[in-house]
Amino acid sequence: MTFRRSGLVIAAVLVAIVLAACGKKGAPQAPLRRVPARVADAEAQRLADRVELRFTIPGTNSDGSSPPTIERVEVYRLTLGAKATPPTIAQVTAAGNLKATVLVRPPAEEGAPPPAKPDPRPGAGEATTVVDTLTGDQTGSLDAPVAHYVILGATGRRRGPASPIVSVPLGVLPAAPTDLKPTHDEKTLTLAWSPGSPDQKFRVYLIPNQATPAERKLLTAEPLATPTFAQPVELGKEQCFTITAVETLGKAIVEGPGLGPACITPEDKFPPPAPQKLRPTLSGGAVLLDWTPVDVADLGGYIVLRTDGTNDTLQPLTREPIAETTYEDKNVQAGVTYVYAVIAVDRATPPNPSPPSERVTYTVREPIR
Repeated sequence: MTFRRSGLVIAAVLVAIVLAACGKKGAPQAPLRRVPARVADAEAQRLADRVELRFTIPGTNSDGSSPPTIERVEVYRLTLGAKATPPTIAQVTAAGNLKATVLVRPPAEEGAPPPAKPDPRPGAGEATTVVDTLTGDQTGSLDAPVAHYVILGATGRRRGPASPIVSVPLGVLPAAPTDLKPTHDEKTLTLAWSPGSPDQKFRVYLIPNQATPAERKLLTAEPLATPTFAQPVELGKEQCFTITAVETLGKAIVEGPGLGPACITPEDKFPPPAPQKLRPTLSGGAVLLDWTPVDVADLGGYIVLRTDGTNDTLQPLTREPIAETTYEDKNVQAGVTYVYAVIAVDRATPPNPSPPSERVTYTVREPIR
């Protein structure tokens, strides 16, 4: 009996302890410390002695929440020999390898008035570019090193997950193409050139008004695999182009020196086609002519030609081109046979005339009132 009572007492004490614990609040949990999401789209291009790193500022936190908790983006670079073992992310992001910091514009508070001056810092979700200028001893030789870059977002002492490593070789640049030749026809401007070495790919740039290379406009979103490029022609407008050879290595593009500029002003020497289905009829004492319209973008109009049948030389009846596809010849006489044709002209200076339409013959047999 004594042992049974003792067991009951112990059980009751345990139940009381459990019940007391259920009603007692635990210690407060530490607040969740969010970090920016990974920079997932980092890529690089090397242009001579500089590397341009392009990426998007993270627009969320690593747990998918928003707005992002981000104050800056850090860019790290570790340069190793071309034959060295590829580094780890931890090696690249060591403190001594920090090369650039991009401060991020904080999100605007709801209902807050716009700032007096625009904030030049990039904001979350915006694309940005960081330029890393290389020194002369880092580039240009066959055994030159490789620059390894990592980008990550940070706030305070907390850093978000790192981007994949982007490796940029710093050796000899691709050889420049040669023999750039621009040509054109009525609809297309074509560039052709010779590769500087086998298996090259190419970029095509437009240089507006022969501006500086920094102002050139890239025309090829993806490098071309063949040494030709074509675009719609703009007749009468001078355009200047330059071509570069590129090598693509993972997320990095290495671009060599440019060929050019080569300039061309396409001349409009292309006449419109001849009008078709010319038809004469008599209408109220005049010969009424009509024909099928000529469908060209730069049509300037039509010129009507006539001879009275005594010779083969057609003479213009209209001093200036007419826009209509009909013409009323009132200067006719009964009993006379007339020969007509129509030509189309464009808006070039001077205009380019088309071949004449098929000649039609009409004899005015009714009396002219």
